[in-house]
Amino acid sequence: SLSDEINKNISVNEISARLISTVTNAYVSAMESSIDSYVMTNWPKYDYLKNKNITVLNGNKKENGKVRGLDSKGNLRIITKNNVEKTFSAGEITINF
Repeated sequence: SLSDEINKNISVNEISARLISTVTNAYVSAMESSIDSYVMTNWPKYDYLKNKNITVLNGNKKENGKVRGLDSKGNLRIITKNNVEKTFSAGEITINF
């Protein structure tokens, strides 16, 4: 249990209150700044795909590359094996393991 892991008794109510407080603070912060600014500032912390090799299927065309995050417009940035940066605003992504 969580209590065993941290050697402290924590109530479900305390965990719930902290979670609600954290989510509420994040929401308020996002609404006080422009959403674009908030997302672009915080995206790198949560970007699961960063530096992962992926395949983007855009229509009938496939592009393979390594994810480099988002550009200023929110498009996905990848670097191809030929070291060319490409951006995508739509498409299907497959993670290559």
